[in-house]
Amino acid sequence: MKFTDLFMSFCSKNCCWIAIAPILFLAGFPTTIVGAPVADTVTTVSAPDVDFRVIPEHKEIEGPFEDGIDVTDTCLECHEQQAHDFMKTPHWTWSRLQEVPGKGMIKMGKRYAINNFCIGVASNLDTCTQCHAGYGWKDESFDFSDPSLVDCLVCHDTTRQYKRVAINGGQADLTVDLELIAKKVGAPGRHNCGTCHFYGGGGHAVKHGDLERSLIDADSGLDIHMNKDGLNFSCQTCHATQKHSIPGHSMADSPAGGNPVRCTNCHDG
Repeated sequence: MKFTDLFMSFCSKNCCWIAIAPILFLAGFPTTIVGAPVADTVTTVSAPDVDFRVIPEHKEIEGPFEDGIDVTDTCLECHEQQAHDFMKTPHWTWSRLQEVPGKGMIKMGKRYAINNFCIGVASNLDTCTQCHAGYGWKDESFDFSDPSLVDCLVCHDTTRQYKRVAINGGQADLTVDLELIAKKVGAPGRHNCGTCHFYGGGGHAVKHGDLERSLIDADSGLDIHMNKDGLNFSCQTCHATQKHSIPGHSMADSPAGGNPVRCTNCHDG
Protein backbone atom coordinates (compact mmCIF):
# COMPACT_ATOMS: atom_id res chain seq x y z
CA MET A 1 0.00 0.00 0.00
CA LYS A 2 1.30 3.46 -0.89
CA PHE A 3 2.16 5.93 1.84
CA THR A 4 -0.60 8.24 0.69
CA ASP A 5 -3.13 5.42 0.99
CA LEU A 6 -1.93 4.64 4.51
CA PHE A 7 -2.11 8.29 5.48
CA MET A 8 -5.65 8.70 4.15
CA SER A 9 -6.72 5.52 5.96
CA PHE A 10 -5.28 6.90 9.21
CA CYS A 11 -7.02 10.23 8.72
CA SER A 12 -10.38 8.60 8.03
CA LYS A 13 -10.18 6.63 11.26
CA ASN A 14 -8.81 9.43 13.39
CA CYS A 15 -10.38 12.55 11.88
CA CYS A 16 -12.02 13.45 15.18
CA TRP A 17 -8.69 13.56 16.97
CA ILE A 18 -6.89 15.34 14.14
CA ALA A 19 -9.55 18.04 14.23
CA ILE A 20 -10.02 18.59 17.95
CA ALA A 21 -6.88 17.40 19.75
CA PRO A 22 -4.84 20.59 19.11
CA ILE A 23 -7.76 22.74 20.26
CA LEU A 24 -8.26 20.72 23.44
CA PHE A 25 -4.53 20.72 24.20
CA LEU A 26 -4.26 24.48 23.84
CA ALA A 27 -7.30 24.86 26.06
CA GLY A 28 -5.60 22.82 28.76
CA PHE A 29 -8.11 19.93 28.55
CA PRO A 30 -6.66 16.58 29.77
CA THR A 31 -6.84 14.70 26.48
CA THR A 32 -6.03 11.02 26.09
CA ILE A 33 -5.65 9.45 22.65
CA VAL A 34 -6.84 5.85 22.74
CA GLY A 35 -4.32 3.54 21.14
CA ALA A 36 -1.31 5.80 21.74
CA PRO A 37 1.82 4.03 23.06
CA VAL A 38 2.54 4.26 26.76
CA ALA A 39 6.12 4.62 27.92
CA ASP A 40 6.95 3.01 31.22
CA THR A 41 9.52 0.82 32.86
CA VAL A 42 9.52 -2.96 32.90
CA THR A 43 7.89 -4.21 36.08
CA THR A 44 8.13 -7.80 37.26
CA VAL A 45 4.69 -9.23 37.92
CA SER A 46 4.68 -11.30 41.07
CA ALA A 47 2.66 -14.49 41.37
CA PRO A 48 -0.56 -14.44 43.38
CA ASP A 49 -0.08 -15.39 47.02
CA VAL A 50 -3.07 -17.73 46.93
CA ASP A 51 -4.43 -20.15 44.37
CA PHE A 52 -7.08 -17.99 42.72
CA ARG A 53 -8.82 -21.07 41.29
CA VAL A 54 -9.79 -22.44 44.71
CA ILE A 55 -12.92 -20.69 45.95
CA PRO A 56 -15.55 -22.85 47.64
CA GLU A 57 -19.18 -22.65 46.63
CA HIS A 58 -21.32 -20.51 48.91
CA LYS A 59 -24.18 -22.95 49.37
CA GLU A 60 -25.21 -21.33 52.65
CA ILE A 61 -26.30 -18.10 50.93
CA GLU A 62 -30.06 -17.60 50.98
CA GLY A 63 -32.27 -15.32 48.94
CA PRO A 64 -34.45 -14.14 47.51
CA PHE A 65 -32.57 -11.08 46.29
CA GLU A 66 -34.39 -8.05 44.96
CA ASP A 67 -31.42 -6.78 42.94
CA GLY A 68 -27.65 -6.92 42.62
CA ILE A 69 -27.08 -4.56 45.53
CA ASP A 70 -29.01 -7.00 47.71
CA VAL A 71 -26.50 -9.70 46.75
CA THR A 72 -23.56 -7.42 47.44
CA ASP A 73 -24.88 -6.63 50.92
CA THR A 74 -24.72 -10.35 51.64
CA CYS A 75 -21.18 -10.58 50.24
CA LEU A 76 -20.06 -7.70 52.46
CA GLU A 77 -20.97 -9.65 55.60
CA CYS A 78 -17.76 -11.64 55.06
CA HIS A 79 -15.88 -9.76 52.35
CA GLU A 80 -15.99 -6.06 53.17
CA GLN A 81 -12.19 -5.74 52.97
CA GLN A 82 -12.19 -7.31 49.52
CA ALA A 83 -14.73 -4.74 48.36
CA HIS A 84 -12.56 -1.89 49.63
CA ASP A 85 -9.50 -3.43 47.94
CA PHE A 86 -11.40 -3.57 44.67
CA MET A 87 -12.54 0.03 45.04
CA LYS A 88 -8.90 1.16 44.86
CA THR A 89 -8.40 -0.35 41.41
CA PRO A 90 -8.91 1.12 37.92
CA HIS A 91 -11.70 -1.38 37.27
CA TRP A 92 -13.70 0.60 39.83
CA THR A 93 -12.36 4.14 39.61
CA TRP A 94 -11.85 4.40 35.84
CA SER A 95 -9.48 7.22 36.75
CA ARG A 96 -6.20 8.03 38.40
CA LEU A 97 -4.13 11.11 39.03
CA GLN A 98 -1.16 11.09 36.67
CA GLU A 99 1.61 13.61 36.23
CA VAL A 100 1.60 15.31 32.84
CA PRO A 101 4.75 17.27 31.98
CA GLY A 102 4.03 20.97 32.16
CA LYS A 103 0.54 20.46 33.60
CA GLY A 104 1.18 18.77 36.95
CA MET A 105 -1.17 16.14 38.35
CA ILE A 106 -4.16 15.60 36.05
CA LYS A 107 -7.14 13.26 36.38
CA MET A 108 -6.74 10.76 33.57
CA GLY A 109 -8.38 7.50 32.55
CA LYS A 110 -11.51 6.17 30.93
CA ARG A 111 -13.81 8.61 32.76
CA TYR A 112 -12.08 11.58 31.14
CA ALA A 113 -10.88 10.26 27.79
CA ILE A 114 -12.20 11.47 24.46
CA ASN A 115 -11.85 9.25 21.41
CA ASN A 116 -13.28 8.89 17.92
CA PHE A 117 -15.17 5.67 18.69
CA CYS A 118 -17.58 6.30 21.54
CA ILE A 119 -16.54 9.93 22.11
CA GLY A 120 -16.66 9.62 25.90
CA VAL A 121 -18.22 8.00 28.96
CA ALA A 122 -20.26 11.06 29.95
CA SER A 123 -22.23 10.99 26.69
CA ASN A 124 -22.94 7.24 26.89
CA LEU A 125 -23.33 6.60 30.60
CA ASP A 126 -25.92 3.80 30.50
CA THR A 127 -24.05 1.89 27.81
CA CYS A 128 -20.58 2.44 29.28
CA THR A 129 -21.62 1.71 32.85
CA GLN A 130 -23.13 -1.59 31.78
CA CYS A 131 -19.49 -2.70 31.96
CA HIS A 132 -18.51 -0.75 35.07
CA ALA A 133 -18.31 -3.23 37.94
CA GLY A 134 -20.77 -1.28 40.03
CA TYR A 135 -24.47 -0.49 40.22
CA GLY A 136 -26.17 2.81 39.47
CA TRP A 137 -23.57 5.15 37.98
CA LYS A 138 -26.21 7.42 36.44
CA ASP A 139 -24.49 10.78 36.87
CA GLU A 140 -21.80 12.63 38.78
CA SER A 141 -23.56 11.91 42.07
CA PHE A 142 -22.47 8.24 41.96
CA ASP A 143 -20.77 7.41 45.26
CA PHE A 144 -17.44 5.72 44.47
CA SER A 145 -16.88 5.24 48.22
CA ASP A 146 -19.96 3.02 48.77
CA PRO A 147 -18.99 -0.69 48.82
CA SER A 148 -22.64 -1.76 48.54
CA LEU A 149 -22.57 -0.54 44.93
CA VAL A 150 -19.81 -2.98 43.92
CA ASP A 151 -20.98 -5.68 41.51
CA CYS A 152 -19.40 -8.88 42.87
CA LEU A 153 -21.22 -11.24 40.50
CA VAL A 154 -19.97 -9.85 37.21
CA CYS A 155 -16.49 -11.17 38.04
CA HIS A 156 -17.36 -14.15 40.25
CA ASP A 157 -20.30 -15.79 38.48
CA THR A 158 -19.34 -19.33 37.43
CA THR A 159 -22.70 -20.32 35.92
CA ARG A 160 -22.36 -18.06 32.83
CA GLN A 161 -25.95 -17.00 33.51
CA TYR A 162 -25.37 -13.59 35.10
CA LYS A 163 -26.16 -10.59 32.93
CA ARG A 164 -26.28 -6.82 33.27
CA VAL A 165 -28.61 -4.37 31.61
CA ALA A 166 -27.89 -0.82 30.44
CA ILE A 167 -30.46 0.97 32.58
CA ASN A 168 -30.09 3.24 35.60
CA GLY A 169 -26.32 3.28 35.36
CA GLY A 170 -25.89 -0.47 34.97
CA GLN A 171 -27.95 -3.02 36.89
CA ALA A 172 -28.22 -6.78 37.31
CA ASP A 173 -30.66 -8.43 34.92
CA LEU A 174 -33.50 -9.52 37.18
CA THR A 175 -34.61 -12.27 34.78
CA VAL A 176 -31.74 -14.45 36.04
CA ASP A 177 -31.69 -16.44 39.29
CA LEU A 178 -29.49 -14.26 41.51
CA GLU A 179 -29.67 -16.71 44.43
CA LEU A 180 -28.40 -19.61 42.31
CA ILE A 181 -25.59 -17.49 40.91
CA ALA A 182 -24.61 -16.24 44.38
CA LYS A 183 -24.42 -19.81 45.69
CA LYS A 184 -22.01 -20.76 42.90
CA VAL A 185 -19.60 -17.83 42.94
CA GLY A 186 -15.98 -18.67 42.28
CA ALA A 187 -12.75 -17.43 40.75
CA PRO A 188 -13.13 -15.31 37.62
CA GLY A 189 -12.80 -17.21 34.36
CA ARG A 190 -12.36 -16.17 30.75
CA HIS A 191 -16.10 -15.72 30.41
CA ASN A 192 -16.19 -13.19 33.26
CA CYS A 193 -13.39 -11.07 31.83
CA GLY A 194 -14.89 -11.39 28.37
CA THR A 195 -18.27 -10.09 29.50
CA CYS A 196 -16.77 -6.63 29.07
CA HIS A 197 -13.49 -7.13 27.25
CA PHE A 198 -14.96 -9.18 24.38
CA TYR A 199 -17.88 -6.81 23.88
CA GLY A 200 -16.34 -3.34 24.29
CA GLY A 201 -18.04 -0.70 22.21
CA GLY A 202 -21.43 -2.38 22.28
CA GLY A 203 -20.81 -5.57 20.32
CA HIS A 204 -18.70 -8.68 19.86
CA ALA A 205 -15.16 -7.88 18.63
CA VAL A 206 -16.27 -4.33 17.80
CA LYS A 207 -13.72 -2.29 19.70
CA HIS A 208 -11.02 -4.85 20.48
CA GLY A 209 -10.63 -7.28 17.60
CA ASP A 210 -7.91 -9.25 19.38
CA LEU A 211 -10.16 -9.95 22.35
CA GLU A 212 -13.30 -11.87 21.42
CA ARG A 213 -15.38 -14.83 22.55
CA SER A 214 -13.45 -17.54 20.66
CA LEU A 215 -10.81 -17.20 23.40
CA ILE A 216 -13.21 -18.82 25.89
CA ASP A 217 -12.59 -22.19 24.22
CA ALA A 218 -9.48 -21.47 22.18
CA ASP A 219 -7.50 -24.09 20.28
CA SER A 220 -3.79 -24.02 19.49
CA GLY A 221 -4.40 -22.54 16.07
CA LEU A 222 -5.95 -19.49 17.68
CA ASP A 223 -3.94 -18.91 20.84
CA ILE A 224 -1.02 -20.99 22.09
CA HIS A 225 -1.32 -19.72 25.66
CA MET A 226 -5.08 -20.16 26.10
CA ASN A 227 -5.25 -23.40 24.12
CA LYS A 228 -7.80 -25.49 26.04
CA ASP A 229 -5.90 -28.72 25.28
CA GLY A 230 -2.44 -27.26 25.89
CA LEU A 231 -1.22 -24.59 28.26
CA ASN A 232 -4.82 -23.60 29.04
CA PHE A 233 -3.88 -20.30 30.67
CA SER A 234 -6.51 -18.27 32.43
CA CYS A 235 -6.44 -14.50 32.05
CA GLN A 236 -4.93 -14.29 35.56
CA THR A 237 -1.98 -16.49 34.62
CA CYS A 238 -0.39 -13.42 33.07
CA HIS A 239 -2.52 -10.75 34.75
CA ALA A 240 -1.53 -12.12 38.16
CA THR A 241 -3.93 -10.49 40.61
CA GLN A 242 -3.37 -9.50 44.22
CA LYS A 243 -5.99 -7.85 46.41
CA HIS A 244 -8.22 -7.43 43.36
CA SER A 245 -5.60 -5.31 41.60
CA ILE A 246 -5.14 -6.61 38.06
CA PRO A 247 -1.86 -5.59 36.38
CA GLY A 248 -1.62 -4.68 32.74
CA HIS A 249 -2.74 -1.99 30.35
CA SER A 250 -2.42 -1.46 26.63
CA MET A 251 -4.13 1.84 25.87
CA ALA A 252 -3.41 5.38 26.88
CA ASP A 253 -6.75 5.72 28.64
CA SER A 254 -5.91 2.88 31.05
CA PRO A 255 -5.14 4.55 34.37
CA ALA A 256 -3.25 1.66 35.95
CA GLY A 257 0.05 3.51 35.81
CA GLY A 258 3.41 1.71 35.66
CA ASN A 259 2.14 -1.81 36.20
CA PRO A 260 2.28 -3.44 32.77
CA VAL A 261 2.26 -7.08 31.70
CA ARG A 262 4.96 -7.86 29.17
CA CYS A 263 6.12 -10.91 27.24
CA THR A 264 9.44 -10.51 29.08
CA ASN A 265 7.74 -11.16 32.40
CA CYS A 266 8.00 -14.83 31.42
CA HIS A 267 10.21 -14.88 28.31
CA ASP A 268 13.75 -13.50 28.33
CA GLY A 269 15.21 -11.39 25.54
